[in-house]
Amino acid sequence: MEVKQLNTHLLKSSFGVSLATLASRVMGLVRVMLEARTLGGGEFAGAWFLAFSIPNLFRRLLGEGALGTALIPVITQRENEHGTGKVREDLAIVFAALGAVLALIVVVISAGAWLLCYFGRELEIAFLQTPRMVLTLQLLPLLMPYAFFICLIGVIGAVLNTRRSFFLPA
Repeated sequence: MEVKQLNTHLLKSSFGVSLATLASRVMGLVRVMLEARTLGGGEFAGAWFLAFSIPNLFRRLLGEGALGTALIPVITQRENEHGTGKVREDLAIVFAALGAVLALIVVVISAGAWLLCYFGRELEIAFLQTPRMVLTLQLLPLLMPYAFFICLIGVIGAVLNTRRSFFLPA
């Protein structure tokens, strides 16, 4: 009877995660459709996607990528050795350090984009004067805070996975 209950629990858990993933994919499709309808396919759309690729790079590296993947076994090991209290302290340090690094990245890239936009015109650097690049540099300071929040959410997803909560991160 235990095997049947375990199979039923596994099936319910898998169904829940699959449903959450499906809902996420459908919402992503709706987002892309709204972007296409709003931005079209012109110069602004090209600049938007180019500017948005930079915060997404940091999301892949610091949110869902190496840091989130490396954090799961470390959290599990620390919890087994030292208990939940120590893990919470360690996570507070990780989130504080990650928050500081991300805030610094956001400020440096946003300021750099603003300076490139301003001085690119002054110094007459050709590729910085194209309409697409000017729009990209103007959009980048507006989009970079996304990197801060999405990276923290990615790490929170990794922590939730260690707590055997797979529905919310999916």
